Amino acid sequence: MKRSRRACISAGPIYRGVETVRVDDIVGSLNRYRDFDRAFLPVKDGIASRWQNIDLAFYRNIGLPPVMLYKVGQIYFVVDGHQRVSVAREQGQEYIDAEVRECTTKVNITPDLKAEDLVILGEKVDFLERTRLDQLRPRSGVRLTIIGGFDRMAEHIAVHRYFMGIDLKRDISDDEAVIPLV
Repeated sequence: MKRSRRACISAGPIYRGVETVRVDDIVGSLNRYRDFDRAFLPVKDGIASRWQNIDLAFYRNIGLPPVMLYKVGQIYFVVDGHQRVSVAREQGQEYIDAEVRECTTKVNITPDLKAEDLVILGEKVDFLERTRLDQLRPRSGVRLTIIGGFDRMAEHIAVHRYFMGIDLKRDISDDEAVIPLV
């Protein structure tokens, strides 16, 4: 079954104002991910000169405007201020002022997220959209750690629905099949 690659974002962005954000919680870029490496250092020469100017402003203690970030779960992505974030990280700055816009998600996204976790989170989003478990049982807290686990759980729900229909001698809705499982 081919899986759609929908974003985990369920709503947003909501403007949260200027906040102080931990630099380590800024994990990527919204639109300039090709311009910076994983350590947030510039990879193109044209960017390096701007980076050096911001680095010089840092040493001269010149105030710079807040960066603009999107918050998704517990992590942040840079919209504007890539060089300022890069310099702050390189200089060991722990916090940075940022204008924050938050996008809510169906799944918890944390700074320690690994690439392989993204596959499972994508499966979880698909599972929640198919079953509505997060709406029917908001405190269920289903958490799986193996790829394909949510597909297997959806199959179990389908089997449960089938046998429930036989036992009750009627059609069973998807919601009815999901609710007693938790």
